[in-house]
Amino acid sequence: METIRANRTKFFDLVIPVVPFISYRNARELLSALLKQAGITGIERPLVDLVARHTTDMRLLLNMRNEYLVFAERPLEADKRAPGLTTSNLFALVAYKNLHLEDFEQISRRNSDLDNLYVDRRDLVRSCVAGLEKEKRDLLANHVRVRSMQAIAERLGQKLARFAELAWKSSGYASWPQHCCQIGGDEFTSEQLATYEFWAAAPDAGSIDLVAINPPSGQRQRFLTLQREDVNLLFSDAVEAGRWDKIDTEADSAKLARIDRDLAFVRGADFDDLAKARRFRLAVDASEQTFAELVDATMRSELAGELVKRGYIDRNFALYAAQFYGDFTGVDVATFIVQNVQTNTMEAAYQFTSPGAVENLLAETDDDFTHSVSAYNIDVLNHLLSRHDVRADNIVDRIGHRTSVSNPADRRQLTVHS
Repeated sequence: METIRANRTKFFDLVIPVVPFISYRNARELLSALLKQAGITGIERPLVDLVARHTTDMRLLLNMRNEYLVFAERPLEADKRAPGLTTSNLFALVAYKNLHLEDFEQISRRNSDLDNLYVDRRDLVRSCVAGLEKEKRDLLANHVRVRSMQAIAERLGQKLARFAELAWKSSGYASWPQHCCQIGGDEFTSEQLATYEFWAAAPDAGSIDLVAINPPSGQRQRFLTLQREDVNLLFSDAVEAGRWDKIDTEADSAKLARIDRDLAFVRGADFDDLAKARRFRLAVDASEQTFAELVDATMRSELAGELVKRGYIDRNFALYAAQFYGDFTGVDVATFIVQNVQTNTMEAAYQFTSPGAVENLLAETDDDFTHSVSAYNIDVLNHLLSRHDVRADNIVDRIGHRTSVSNPADRRQLTVHS
């Protein structure tokens, strides 16, 4: 595939080789030498290895080096440098441009493979956030409780049911077709003995009665009584049953903490982060796919996929690519997006200086932005309030919660403006 792309730059009927034959084995050293000769430093060695392994044409290697030298003067050294852009990011984009020129030019129209991948990331994040928030709401509302001791309850129930059956068969009521257990007048069948609720109540009961049942007449006859000491002796794990609710409460807290960590991770995750986190999936047609699988299905070459999955091309590709054509504006907005929105970090006093900055910020961010901590900013809040924008409610409603704004000074500033 790379050879086919390389052929587009050949315009000669006769080619006289002036360099040794290039293969994936020696391309790395040739590319490293070209970069060194030009005084180019700071590009990560694994990236050089990756690009060289998929580029076995000397013209492409020279084009990458020369284009890097040209473009590096604008985005890396100019005053309007894109936030977060590194030499490795830039070289990865140059490599992508050389191998996928047509798709690279589609970035300005938001119609490239990378743009499609960005949409997949947005949809995956939105889906995962919705699922995690529902899980959190259900847990807080006690609709779903963590039953960490359920497995022990099932084992104890099976043991008690077997004990009751043996005692029933050896009693004088073995001819009666049914039997059950009673606690304080409440009856429990053999199946119910394996429930969490039974063993949560059993330690507080004075005794457990084993009762034979004769269905035709409905007659019941106790054939054995287990006192509390008997229960503790035969079922030692039941002694701790009184602490099960506390254990589950602690398990609930641990699960809530895990959900909060996952929410923070997903909201701030870049392409490479999601590619590594295979537990987060997006429903596509009739299947659920990891982000790594979405990358493989979207990108047109193995190199392009690896550049994304290793983090050399990240979600800010459009921001960086804009500098190739000199139309990058709004450093304050771009910096806030990279440093605060993408990391879900609050900076109440951050000031926007470019014309229409907050409006541009709202246009560039997702609908979830005003529900996140990063939206707790004075300029953003003033902008929304001055226009009676209903999105201001999302911020104002949360400012009063101490857990939402932990810094007292930030809370005071935001409260005054709201």
